[in-house]
Amino acid sequence: MGLPHETRAQIELVEHIADPGDLIDQDEQTFQQIARNLSRPANGHAPYVFGASSQQRLLVMSDLVRYYASVGRNHTVANLNYQTTGRSFKLSYSLHAKKKLADNKDPPVPSRALPILQWLEAYEDHAHRAYTDKGRPFAYVIRAIDERPFPCPPARPGKAFAAEYDTLEEEMIARLTHDHELFRSDNAAVYLDIEKALRGTTYAPTIKPFTVRKDGRGAFLALQQQSAASPPTSS
Repeated sequence: MGLPHETRAQIELVEHIADPGDLIDQDEQTFQQIARNLSRPANGHAPYVFGASSQQRLLVMSDLVRYYASVGRNHTVANLNYQTTGRSFKLSYSLHAKKKLADNKDPPVPSRALPILQWLEAYEDHAHRAYTDKGRPFAYVIRAIDERPFPCPPARPGKAFAAEYDTLEEEMIARLTHDHELFRSDNAAVYLDIEKALRGTTYAPTIKPFTVRKDGRGAFLALQQQSAASPPTSS
């Protein structure tokens, strides 16, 4: 990270960041506070060198460690190399981190021109272009397989995602867990999106059982099951 030895030692001693795994709980605000602490050390030492580039690299690596944890991948010396993986990850992940729920386009609405079977396909396509406030694609919530494949494949050289995926987003859709604390809010966001699309249509009663829990995944699967068991109907 380009940190002088004295700075590294002070961060380990005072901030208790000694291992890459310790970065998982750090964000931009905490690094700003660490920078302030290093500029006015309580031990009477002269300000420790903690340049902007070092702060930026540590922030990228903290995002990378969190990403690996979210898809079930262990971090290693090789896949935490900033010059290779870190730079590549920064470019792709920063685009996702900027995405906002409020920026999503309206979901498709079933109609005579878009019957339910076609609507399900259209919604899946929409879910690949709709995101939570932290850039997690809606598509991971409604993917066909609930449990992600195990074990997690290693990241391809110089990339944060595995060789079987073409992009970071593809891996996120396939491997973001449904067990983490953010899934509940993501699932609710998908439910509200589906409810908006079906409001006032003949399909609205199908998702009513999922209203209390705001279960978007359950609502989408119920619609799939209904469409497979019933002949097409108009909205």
